[in-house]
Amino acid sequence: MKLHLHIWLRRTHLIVTLLSGLIILSISISGVLLSFSKEAEHLLFDDRWQVKPAPPTLLRQDGLTQLLTQLNRQLPKATPTKLIMVEREPNLAWQAILTDGRYANFNPYSGELLAIYVFEESPYGFLMAWHRWLLYNNGTDKPLRPLVSSAALILVMQLLLGLWMWFRPKNRLRRLRVNFAAKPYTMLYQLHSVIGVLLIIPLILIAFSGMSFYWPKASSAVVEGIFQQARDKPVHPTTTAIVGGTRLCLDTAYQNARQALPQGQLTRIHLPSKAPTGNIEPLKLRFKMPGQSHPYSWVWADPGSAELLGRYDASQANLVTQVWNFRYRFHIGDFYGMAIRLIWLLIALAPTFFVASGLYLFFRRIRRNRQPDN
Repeated sequence: MKLHLHIWLRRTHLIVTLLSGLIILSISISGVLLSFSKEAEHLLFDDRWQVKPAPPTLLRQDGLTQLLTQLNRQLPKATPTKLIMVEREPNLAWQAILTDGRYANFNPYSGELLAIYVFEESPYGFLMAWHRWLLYNNGTDKPLRPLVSSAALILVMQLLLGLWMWFRPKNRLRRLRVNFAAKPYTMLYQLHSVIGVLLIIPLILIAFSGMSFYWPKASSAVVEGIFQQARDKPVHPTTTAIVGGTRLCLDTAYQNARQALPQGQLTRIHLPSKAPTGNIEPLKLRFKMPGQSHPYSWVWADPGSAELLGRYDASQANLVTQVWNFRYRFHIGDFYGMAIRLIWLLIALAPTFFVASGLYLFFRRIRRNRQPDN
């Protein structure tokens, strides 16, 4: 009975690989290419990314009207700026997202427009679209995105199934060795098993963190259940019923919002826009506070009265929120320096090896079984 169960599990393991192998390969390869793609784009497309530092930037501590005026003057009138992404490195261009969804790179010191492009048409954007939603999108809808998270879930199930098959027979620790002098088939089988067992924890956590971006409610419930603690969530203020004068108070609103978290590193400026109800959205600033792995802190200000509407310091959140907020940096391996990023690069290659070696073992076994006995 145990032998039949082991054979059934092994066949299930191989059949699932056949059905999902292409998407798992796609996620693995695109993840590897994404690892250093942003740095590569900065170097290869230096005309749209590299600027000569000439401080100070046009974004002054007391306002941002000068920067917006200089930038919007060079943009199509129907597509002004709705969001500004502030770079930390002084030699990099800043980005603006326009109301039509396109990206614009500009020199933060002079305000000079460097390039306007569709995100998916840049190397980094292409790889991101491939990795997250397999390139295809229908406007704002990405119908293939569920396949990516489903494939990540299948990968987790495959890892657990492989661990179960390794755990069932005796002499488990002895089977954590690879005999490189053995025949290729035997050596590859041992490598497949050993690498799967050794990397199962980081691979499951990386896959889970990736799934959390598409299934945030279910993933958050899992994390909250493990820590037995509810996650803190910022409460974004509602729109304000301001009719006019927004531009005149934008500098003061920005100044008040900037001073709300003076130690924070400003990373995003969400400019006020008209909501479907006709009201005006608040000015929203996003910060990375000292000790944070990613910018999850917020400040909101009324663009008409310049009144501070609220702030959220994510660095003061509880433990489960800190763990949840760390998931992006963990997913891409961007923590504790270059060594971890290189290790994550190798881990990202593991699913490619599992699929390729698994299929080889599968077809090799079929061919061997079909050969007539001598």
